[in-house]
Amino acid sequence: MVGKSGDDGGSILTLKDFVAGTIAGILQVIVGQPFDIIKVRIQAQSQKNPIYENPLDCAKKIYLNEGIYTFYRGTLSPLVGIGACVSIQFGVNEACKRILKNHRKENNIPNPNKLTLLQLSTCGAIAGIVNSVVAIPVEHIRIKMQVEGTKLIKKYSGSFDCLKKIYKEHGIHGIYKGGLPTLPREAISYFFYFGIYEGLIQNSEKTYGDRNSIPLWKVIFFGALAGIGEWVPGYPFDVIKSKYQADDVKNPKYTSMKSVIADIYKTNGIKGFYSGLLPCIMRAPFATGATFAGYELASRAWDNLLANKKI
Repeated sequence: MVGKSGDDGGSILTLKDFVAGTIAGILQVIVGQPFDIIKVRIQAQSQKNPIYENPLDCAKKIYLNEGIYTFYRGTLSPLVGIGACVSIQFGVNEACKRILKNHRKENNIPNPNKLTLLQLSTCGAIAGIVNSVVAIPVEHIRIKMQVEGTKLIKKYSGSFDCLKKIYKEHGIHGIYKGGLPTLPREAISYFFYFGIYEGLIQNSEKTYGDRNSIPLWKVIFFGALAGIGEWVPGYPFDVIKSKYQADDVKNPKYTSMKSVIADIYKTNGIKGFYSGLLPCIMRAPFATGATFAGYELASRAWDNLLANKKI
């Protein structure tokens, strides 16, 4: 059932969660895109003959050789797609929380609205898995566009052209290339992402009385911590996925995910699976802080409008 409000009044999926999630996703892209393109360029390059020495060198070369607008190349796809992804993440996460709370109420469990950290984290993992349906093609196209202009790939004029050419050459299978490592990455990452954030928020409610009263600076800080906790555990899956998706569809270097793993390990050992982690850690506090701030502010605005009967 889809309802308008964000309370527990019988609605499982609510419009509020999806609208607030979309706004959060747009902010995430605007803040995080420059960091993300650096991460992808480093992940996708050859470890034997690297183009970039480190994240700072990557940023410098992109700026000098391709211009400042390159940091937002391929933004159309994530701006639309990530907005949809984040709306799904928050929508499904909140739906799972409501289901658990309703279950606790029906079974007369004390403090039904207080979920355990494991329950909060599991809700996040489920949200990540559901999100994969949209995240796989969105990230595939974004990665293709982010490596555009390097020696790796130079064949797409834009996000839509990329989508059209991949589909024409390899159909829906090509669009979902690299989906296999995305599933465990999403489950692991969002287990920690929402687990850390929701755990901190729930604990703060003891002090401030309710979620909407928690200061914005704390929301941003909790989001920053959640972002760091999101990336570290599932990062190797992200490296494998990025290399596989950045590969040329028509003349691929890798024949399978197994060949990607073998190549990474052979070329750079275990540390190769953490290539590009630094820009992710640098990006996380800003991007995820903005994401959760956007979600909470939009949710609070929605609640205020609803209280005034304007929606």
